[in-house]
Amino acid sequence: TIPHIFEWLAVHVYDEPKDSNLQQFFRTNHAYKGFRCPLIGDDSKGYVPDFTNRYFSEDISLGLCGYRGLAEIVGVETPTFDRIISWAQGYMEKEYLVGTSLNGKDLG
Repeated sequence: TIPHIFEWLAVHVYDEPKDSNLQQFFRTNHAYKGFRCPLIGDDSKGYVPDFTNRYFSEDISLGLCGYRGLAEIVGVETPTFDRIISWAQGYMEKEYLVGTSLNGKDLG
């Protein structure tokens, strides 16, 4: 089974106490201190997300697509993942998800 994100990330990677919780972990862990959505200036729109930043380029392609691929292998539907990947890939000018299959030209 795939462990819950708190069990895997907080407890096993960062040694967060087991009596803590995911919200407390993200609020107090030094690795996430100052984490903000990276923005860039746009003369016509003010500030917009920087879709070239690693929070998008790595977390979508290496994180979300990886879990999406595992789900596809075992036959689990992931409609929320699919919506996020489809939304992000459009702004990132990448192709990971084609229809309902993870077989876009930018995988791998």
